[in-house]
Amino acid sequence: MCLNISKRYDALIKQSVGNEHMLADCLYYNECYFKELSRVLEEKNLLNAFGALEFREMSNGGIKICAVASSSRIGFLYGMQNGIIGFEKDDVRNGICRPHYDNYDDKTNTFYEYKCHEFVSDRSDHNCFRYNQDGYKKLLSAHFFLEGADVDCRDLFKSFGLEPCMFFDFKQFLCHVLGILSVASYEVPANLQYVMFVPKKSILDDPANRDIADWKEKLETQIKYIFGEMGEKSVRTCNGERGLLKDFVKLKFKYQDISEIRDFIYEKL
Repeated sequence: MCLNISKRYDALIKQSVGNEHMLADCLYYNECYFKELSRVLEEKNLLNAFGALEFREMSNGGIKICAVASSSRIGFLYGMQNGIIGFEKDDVRNGICRPHYDNYDDKTNTFYEYKCHEFVSDRSDHNCFRYNQDGYKKLLSAHFFLEGADVDCRDLFKSFGLEPCMFFDFKQFLCHVLGILSVASYEVPANLQYVMFVPKKSILDDPANRDIADWKEKLETQIKYIFGEMGEKSVRTCNGERGLLKDFVKLKFKYQDISEIRDFIYEKL
């Protein structure tokens, strides 16, 4: 997808949530919003968890987490609204693999990955491990019964016999799964839930946005295909149990209309 479609997607997100408290000519909330968001994160002991990467100032003067299409900000609002508050979970490790989960619900043993405009542009680096290739070959071989020669770290879809989807971060997905295989079992399976934040339905139904609606439908089809195929792969967990991936990790995907998420930060301004 070309860059202007990516920008249009962010603009449709903005239309879904309102135009106030924005920087001029910029799809970022202003300093007033940032101060209130920072205050709430500090109140909930989440300032350090979000601040390291998300408080960077961007080239246009906005703060990263204040982007109208920031999955971190929207994911925080979504998690709070749904009582899911294990934000920024990074203590599940599997050898060299150290995945980062956007949220975690200990009541349902569900690991969350939040996305917004990250899926709008295709990126080849979503499909390859550029570093620690030998280490990841060993991990993938050990957990998925692949021979070392069958693991192509430059073409991970090929390694698993899948049609490529360049809008989906397959490398990150594999890291999430590898991490969960270090803690999942037949007796205590886990869930990996992807939540994709999208513009409100009335906007996507507008014929002027048919191209983005078509992309959304195609993306869902491709992700369901990937999850279905991967769920049937034979795996070995870190505790030595063997079975299909779906026996240990339930793979889930949903679209979430952003207009249905209450922005209690915005309401306080």
